[in-house]
Amino acid sequence: MKKKLITRIRKLIGLAILLAVGNITIAQKSERTFFEQVAKPVTTKGWIDFKESNLLNPQTLFTEHPEMFGLTVLDHMEQIRMKTDEIGYTHFRYQQYHKGIKIIGAESILHHNGNYLKSMNGNIAEQLKINIDPKISTELAFTTAKNSINAETFIWEIETEATSLNELIKDPKDLQKPIGELVICRKNWDGSFTNENLTLAYSFRMIVLPMYESKEVYIDAVSGEIIIQIPLTTNCNNNTENTT
Repeated sequence: MKKKLITRIRKLIGLAILLAVGNITIAQKSERTFFEQVAKPVTTKGWIDFKESNLLNPQTLFTEHPEMFGLTVLDHMEQIRMKTDEIGYTHFRYQQYHKGIKIIGAESILHHNGNYLKSMNGNIAEQLKINIDPKISTELAFTTAKNSINAETFIWEIETEATSLNELIKDPKDLQKPIGELVICRKNWDGSFTNENLTLAYSFRMIVLPMYESKEVYIDAVSGEIIIQIPLTTNCNNNTENTT
């Protein structure tokens, strides 16, 4: 009797797994079919042109059709900007988050011509499952970032200098000691947005003197290694808005 019960339970579990896999496959096929209905064949990487007949809403596209873009329940696309240009196109910029953590560089822009969603471009990290538990402390990451900068003075260490630069800096927080933001970024900065190439990291905006040595430094929150340093000289007080 016991063996029969165990056999029956195993069969039920196997059937449940088959049904689950079947439902996923059907859902994937459905989204793939829907994508083919609304989008033209992709010819340029990172760019999608939509058919004139589509009824897609740029403000609900990612919530209504997440599977079409490889998004899971762990992902969220947040609209961070909307701007209409001189020829009537409205551009919607979205930032991707995974488990509530921003993915650096994973932004998408939807272009609406006033009649229908014309196109979209950008980067989306698909089918992600990233561990967001840091292995090193913020303090250790900050020390690594600070030691990596060739600077005479860190701006937050001299109050008089910070005050004199107040009008030149876009964000007043840049004049304070960096706290560090936990983000997800690529280990190989020129590589793809895949599970293998993405990692949890700390980001520090290091404003220093001389100003041209100011950098944004990314420290791997797992290994503690420096991922990249990005010069901030060109955008410390940049106020422009890119819609393309």
